[in-house]
Amino acid sequence: MGDEEAYVVPPTYSREQMFGYLDYCRGKVDVVFAELTDGQAAADLPEQHRNGGTSLAAVLVQGAMHLQLHSAQVRTFLRAQGIRCSDE
Repeated sequence: MGDEEAYVVPPTYSREQMFGYLDYCRGKVDVVFAELTDGQAAADLPEQHRNGGTSLAAVLVQGAMHLQLHSAQVRTFLRAQGIRCSDE
């Protein structure tokens, strides 16, 4: 079997599924930050974690930066399609 036969195209998600996932993520963020203590944020993640040895605060900041990068990519794609965001 060749590579082209082994590749499976990921499913396309509906608008409702995307907004549902967005709501889920927002809820999870609200819970994490509502319950987060300074001590938890400063603590290094366990070595078994893929970011082991890095503080939870650093991982959360990296995640926010990663999200901002992808948000900018989506906005650039939309602009190229002639679609303007509501804040423009």
